[in-house]
Amino acid sequence: MGRLGVKVASNLLIMTLILIVLPVLPMTRSLSGAEEAKPTRSTIIVDASGEGDYTHIQWAIDNASNGDIVYVAAGIYSENITIATKSLTLTGVDQNLTIIQGTNISTCINITSSNNEISKLNISNGKCGISIIEGSSNYIHNNIFYNNTFSIGMKDTFQNIIEKNFLSESTIFNLGMINCTKDLIENNVLISKKGHNILFYESYDEFIINNSIIGGDLYFSPDHILGGILSLKMVRDKVRVKAKVSSLEFQ
Repeated sequence: MGRLGVKVASNLLIMTLILIVLPVLPMTRSLSGAEEAKPTRSTIIVDASGEGDYTHIQWAIDNASNGDIVYVAAGIYSENITIATKSLTLTGVDQNLTIIQGTNISTCINITSSNNEISKLNISNGKCGISIIEGSSNYIHNNIFYNNTFSIGMKDTFQNIIEKNFLSESTIFNLGMINCTKDLIENNVLISKKGHNILFYESYDEFIINNSIIGGDLYFSPDHILGGILSLKMVRDKVRVKAKVSSLEFQ
């Protein structure tokens, strides 16, 4: 490779063939004449009734590969789920029918990896509905969160999207963000009668846009909204904004 810079165009072509074409040849032979080997994206079905590949969501995640889809049928799943090192799509059949039910002492879905998509789930009765710790580019959308201690907790995150979720009746807050950067929080509905609604602390360049806030308090650290867009749709006048908060842990 050290002599590549002095080779003529014909030798560069030969090197390209060595690097690109030859590794494909054994795979092509193994496919008995197939034109091209393409990576597959498997769909793994979870069904509590036993009609799918697994009856527990965590079992499906543990046996999935990067890029796989974990599709969860209607039912109640009493689990505490962790996505630690993989990038997956976790989706239910409908956010009113696929229910992940916690125990109020641990997180329902704990994400510490990046590039995951979570949708169409009903997440309830957890210490935290979904926690994202040090994850980036995760997409959380079209879920229902109900009666968790925290609905969504994010810490040390980057460029996640939280969109079109319904968050209600958390006992401490619906959405908490600590030391986060460039996340997009858009078009969510947040309802609070018991506790606070949004905690926003030591985070930079966040985009919180067009969310409907009903009841509760909003805790912001104003010095840390630098560069972000804050456009909260206040549905009721009872919302109160407070400036300073202390750090919280989501786990």
